[in-house]
Parts: sequence; C-alpha cells; structure tokens
Amino acid sequence: MDGKEIESVTQKLCSELEHGHNKELVMHILHQLSPSDRAEVGRKLQATYNSKTNTAGSESLPPLKVTFTSNHEDLEDIKFGKEKLDRYDTPEQLRVAELMKLVSSYEFALLARELNRLDDKTRLTVAKEMEALSKSGTLPGAPVISLRTESFAGDELLNSVAVVNGNEVLAIAYERPYSGSLAEALPRFLLDRTDSNHSGFLSEREIDRMVVDRSITAESAAQIAYLKESIATPKDQKLSILTSQIKAVDKAINTFNSIDQTGFPFSTAKDGILSEKELRSRGFNEPKILALLSGKNCQQLLELDRYLRSEYNQLVDRSADVFEKRSETSIRKLKAVSFAGRYFESLDTAQKGTLWNTAKDGTLSEKEIPQFGIFKSPEIIALLKGHNRPKLFEHQKSLEEQTRHSEFIVRSVKKPFASDNKLDSIRPSAVEQGATGNCGFLAALTSLAATQPDAIADMINAEPDGTYTVSFKGSLTGADGPTKVNIEPPTDAELALYRGGTKYGIWPAILQKAYGQLRGGTVVPEEGGNGTDTVTRELHLLLNDWAIDLELKNENATKIDAVLRWRYCGKSRSPITAGTGAHAYAVLDYIPCPSDPAASMVLVRNPWGKGDPLLNKAKEPLDGIDDGTCKMTLEEFMTFFKTISTTIK
Repeated sequence: MDGKEIESVTQKLCSELEHGHNKELVMHILHQLSPSDRAEVGRKLQATYNSKTNTAGSESLPPLKVTFTSNHEDLEDIKFGKEKLDRYDTPEQLRVAELMKLVSSYEFALLARELNRLDDKTRLTVAKEMEALSKSGTLPGAPVISLRTESFAGDELLNSVAVVNGNEVLAIAYERPYSGSLAEALPRFLLDRTDSNHSGFLSEREIDRMVVDRSITAESAAQIAYLKESIATPKDQKLSILTSQIKAVDKAINTFNSIDQTGFPFSTAKDGILSEKELRSRGFNEPKILALLSGKNCQQLLELDRYLRSEYNQLVDRSADVFEKRSETSIRKLKAVSFAGRYFESLDTAQKGTLWNTAKDGTLSEKEIPQFGIFKSPEIIALLKGHNRPKLFEHQKSLEEQTRHSEFIVRSVKKPFASDNKLDSIRPSAVEQGATGNCGFLAALTSLAATQPDAIADMINAEPDGTYTVSFKGSLTGADGPTKVNIEPPTDAELALYRGGTKYGIWPAILQKAYGQLRGGTVVPEEGGNGTDTVTRELHLLLNDWAIDLELKNENATKIDAVLRWRYCGKSRSPITAGTGAHAYAVLDYIPCPSDPAASMVLVRNPWGKGDPLLNKAKEPLDGIDDGTCKMTLEEFMTFFKTISTTIK
C-alpha cells in the first residue's frame, strides 16, 4: 500500500473506533493487510486515535495501545484502556462482523446456515447492517453486497444477498429457503435430509453422502441418483494436473536431503540442487514432473509449493461456483415445473380482479406464472410460458428421469448371483455402463463374462459382516496378484447411477465398486473408475495374464482373423476388447470364414447396453433392436475400430 492508502485506511479505522470501539472488527480489517502494511497502519492508528483522546470533548474515549511482534514487523494486538464497547455489544451487531468474515472468504454455505438460524426480523436487520458495512469502505478487499427484499403478509422479508460489482451480480451468497405449498411440491431429495447444513442449496459432498447412504432406498434413491447424474460436473483436468504436481513437490521437499546426495546410484555432489538423474533415482519419471523439479533448490521448491497451492485453491473455488450455479439452476427448474404442474388449475384461472385475471384457456401465460421467488427468473418464465399441464409433466419427466433410475433398482436381485449356479447369472448383458467413465474395464468384464465366466464366479466372496471381498487375479501395476478389495454392498442409489443391478444379480455392481475403490474412489468409490486405465492393465487385473494392443490400421484381415480364431475358437477362450479411440467395446464371439477372412463375422457389444456400432440409413440398429450388440464382418470391424486388446499366455 502507498502512503495515501495507508492514511485512508487509518482514518476509516480511527472513525470506526471513535464511534463504536469495535476492536474485533478493526482487527479483522487489519488481518487482511500484509504484515508490513498492518504494522504501519497500527502505528499511525495509535498516534491518530490517541491524539483525539486529548482534544476537548473526547475525555470519554479510552486510550489505545498497539502492541507489535518482537521484531516490530507485524502488529500483534490492540488494547483499550477499559476495553469498553458501546455500539457493537448487542448480539446482532457483533454477529455482523462475523458474518462479513464469511462473505469475505466466500463461505456462502456457512453464511446461509447462520442467517437461516435467525428469525425473519433479525435476519433482515443483520443483513442491512452487513450491506451498509460492505459499502462503507472500511473492509479493504471485502466484496460489496446488495440485498433484495420481498413483502409477505405485510412484513418485509430478506429475499437474497448478492455479491456485486456495480450493477453486475457476481454470486448469490444467500437465498431465502422455500416453504409452504411450494415445499410440498418438491421431490423428496430436496428436503432437509439432503441439505444437511440447511444452507438452501445442495453441495456435491452432501449429494455424495446420500448416494452411499444405505437407509435411502427405492424411489428416494432413484431421486438422489437423478440429482447426482444431472448436476455432476466432469473432473477438471487442470485440477488433476495441479494435484499431481503438488504431490510431487511435497515429496521432493520432504525427501530433499535423501535425494540430493553423493554416491551410487546418484553419482552427483550434494550441491543443494536436484538434478534429473537424482530425481529419476527416486521414482520421478514423468517428463513434465521432471521438468518442474529439476534444477531447483529447497527454497525454490517451497515457493513453487505455495504457488501451486494458491492456483489449486483458486481453481477449486471457481469449480465450486460453477457446480453451485448448475446445481441451483437444476433444482430451481425442477421446483418451478413441479409446482406449476401440481397447482395448474389455480394458476390458469378466470377470476377477475385476482393476480391472474386471464381466461381459463388451458395454458399458462406469463402473467399467470406466480410472481414471487424463483418464478421471477426470466429463465423459469420462459420454461413455463405457453405450456399446458401435459407439457409441464413432460418437462418434469425429462428433468427427473426417475423411471429410468428406478428401473435399475426395482429390477435388481439384491445378491451377487441370482441363481444358485453362479455361471447361469454371469452373462454379458448383465454388464451396463452408467455414470462413470469406465468403459474399458466394463468392456473387458463383458468379454470375460462371454469367454471365462468361471473367473468372475471365483472373484466375489460374501463376508460375515455383510461386506464383499473381491479378489482380482492380477493387479493394476503389472505385478502378480491376487489383489483383494473389501467393499460395502452397493446402495440402491449406486445401483441406479452405475447400472450394476440386474435380474442376474449385482455382481457387476460389486466389481465396479471394487475397481473404483482400488483406483482411489473415496466417498463414492465407483467414481475412482473415471478416466479409464489402459485396457491391457485392466485385463491383467482381471486375469493376471499379460495383455497386448494391436493397431488395426497396421494389420491385414488375415492376421486379425488368426488372432480372433486363436482367442475365440481354441480350447482356451480369452477376452478381447475393441476401441474406437474414444470408447471401448467388448468382443463376444467370432465366426470365421476360412475361404474369405474379411467376410468372417464378429459379435460386439457396447457396454452402454445401447448404441449399436452399425446403423442403417435411417440411423436405426440393423437388427431393429438397440441393445448395443450387433454382428459385423471382419472388414467392417477393422474399419470401425482402431485397436483390439487381448491377453497372451
């Protein structure tokens, strides 16, 4: 800060102390400054304030004493002679300063929770104090907030608190919760049980906790699954890169002395700088990580760590804002459509002199749409305007898609294998990809079900405590297996989301969950399966056999025919997957044509359970059934797919 800025802040703080003696608020403002600026403002504040205590008419002002740290480079505390607080000693006034801290740190969920604990009158009073304080300029760097109020039964109520820049709304920090008849129209997943902190919106963590909650079943679980799938945001690639960089820097800092040393296998002087050779000797092999770390000393690594963490936090904040906005938009649309459909008759009315004052014509006009809360949004008005009741229910169905999610719960036989003979339950059609990007693993699993179902039957063991232990024969690292993973039974919401429940049992769900947990999934284990690993590693995990990839563009039909006959027509059948570069399919069977290999038939299956690879001119499945399975000639197969992956023994 330059001299003018320091003088300006000092005068504002001095004025605040003169009129309120609010030490806590002043300290909060000071703590937002850098140490050197804070110390300088503290010195000037002490001199300016105390000079006023000696002027005529200021005898009631207690003396101010500022204490500094031992090196005098930072301010430590402010003390009044009698520690007297005149203006800010009521609960509402003291609460304003605390709530402004939450606004400054953009902790909107906590802000909403605290405001919702107050009664309507106190909430409005506190919010107005916050607005005045944010616009006073006494909080350096703090955002400016603006209130919206509404009238209800003659009372003025707080509608929302927005963070603004001039006329531009940057974020909604608080919005009044909905109640009464509107709440009755809401789907159950929007009730208080999900919104555990009563913040007025649902966070990703809150939804994730509901996904793995075993007490939420049937239709409620389907609704949770819909919400999770409809507002889920793809994992940010930059966030993933920053995470790996931070981990690498932390490891380098924590083991710096053991890396930078003399002698085998390092063969370098202990010079205080990390060389590429030293880093490789400690397992830093990724080229971009090596470029990031090599040539740096310990101090530079510490600075790099601070920079990366700052970037990470900013990106997380931005991602959270995007998620929050998408979440809120989906929920608001669902609220509006559900309400309008349920109370259609009372909206589309012919009574004159009322709010609506329009003909009862079977459609909603803009004037008929309720003029309160979420219905004031142009987006919501556009969503509802001109629709009749059937159209509204169509909208609701497209928004909720609950029947689709419910299907995977209702149809599921809630045990690993539906039949006492496990092999009767292990069929390729039981595997279906849901909300996780794990097509490679599921394609390998589907093909394994077609070729070696006994391998799947041996993987799952039910434990006495109700959990399952999955014993994969191999590993993801290339080492020999087995790799054992213990998981909780999949919940109804997990079955709906990840399509793991069928009339054949929940063995696909169990294996998906174990695979996701093995790859690092935490709150919702299946999400660890996102960003498919290489199919060869997944085949090795399932069978403990080495696997290879073949580029089809580099091969002719005769060689691929030989590979497929070797894996499918011999005594020992083995799984094969086929990849397009963006998606993986399972190869289920092969029917060779000895006279013309290119005319041989390949049976393939899309793990989605729909989306046949080959379509007719009308873009319909060739066999008329969209189940993701179709036959194609080897020539067509080699044109459509780029690679195949299979095991070798």
